[in-house]
Amino acid sequence: LVHTDSFSYSDRDLTLHFFYFLSDQEPSVSLGGRWVSRQELQKLEFPPANKTILRLLKNPNQDIK
Repeated sequence: LVHTDSFSYSDRDLTLHFFYFLSDQEPSVSLGGRWVSRQELQKLEFPPANKTILRLLKNPNQDIK
């Protein structure tokens, strides 16, 4: 487990758990998965709940706050 984050939307509360693992397998394209570079990550849109983990992925040397 790398990080746990909580986020509240107006209609629900979320707890997100992020794990670090090594894999030589490609993500399932049928489920919409794909690997992206940090440069491409900067251009994609994500829900507000992902703000913290995206900041960490874009800048991996930052401390989790």
